[in-house]
Amino acid sequence: MKRLKTALENLDEKISDLEENVGLEGSTRRDALKKQTELMKTSQKREANVLAIAQKVAARLDQTIHHVEQILRD
Repeated sequence: MKRLKTALENLDEKISDLEENVGLEGSTRRDALKKQTELMKTSQKREANVLAIAQKVAARLDQTIHHVEQILRD
């Protein structure tokens, strides 16, 4: 009976340890997912900024080309 009780206590301890490890892994995964989501948002914002700058540069280049063409015509 004593061996059975000891075995059950050991089993209970192991189960508790495993539950704790699973909880920690879940927490780590949630933190990693949160960080990944934040990085994606930051990346998308940077991409949008680069696109906006590229559009401004293209518009300015078009204006410059048009201006040079007018000068060459006159």
